[in-house]
Amino acid sequence: LYAQTYFQTAIINLLFNNLKLDQKHTFESTLSANQLAWIKFTNILAIIFSFGLLYPWAHIRLVEYRLDNTVALIDGNMEDYSSEIAEKEGAIGQEMADVFDVGIVM
Repeated sequence: LYAQTYFQTAIINLLFNNLKLDQKHTFESTLSANQLAWIKFTNILAIIFSFGLLYPWAHIRLVEYRLDNTVALIDGNMEDYSSEIAEKEGAIGQEMADVFDVGIVM
């Protein structure tokens, strides 16, 4: 359990710490293998002793830990960035949405 958790944590941290959005916006992940292994171990015990009833709680607990330790570092205003992307896309995206009958609200 610990070896799998250690490699999973290392890969997630490496991925998010090197992820960039348009060279301005970055991400940061500070997951700890020890903390994640402890959460997984106690989740397994809780699920076993509750005969599976605490599975949703355990899943939410794990996701909450991951989200608490993952941050998006935004440089500037995100609305300006999204409007730049919308201008670059042009009418092709809108026409494709019309073809597939998808409602897009902006």
